[in-house]
Amino acid sequence: MKTQNQSLKVLIKPESIALSKEPVQNISLRNQVEGIMKEVFLKDGLAFCVVDVGENIIVEVTEASQKSMCLEKGQRVYCLFKSASLKIY
Repeated sequence: MKTQNQSLKVLIKPESIALSKEPVQNISLRNQVEGIMKEVFLKDGLAFCVVDVGENIIVEVTEASQKSMCLEKGQRVYCLFKSASLKIY
């Protein structure tokens, strides 16, 4: 039994999260968390997006995806992931 003083840590690998500008219907990625893009960092053909969903989530997408979706600071986005991607500690 857990008490109120215990904490729970959850890890989601950045490459296990997809981004969308709108909620997505009829998809197997049932977990869709809305947030605001805080930063975008480019490195070696990848874009690392920091999304504030109440906590910061780092999402890894290709630089090509970042450009084609016009992902930039201040935008509302949805982080999509499978429950199996969660690691609970």
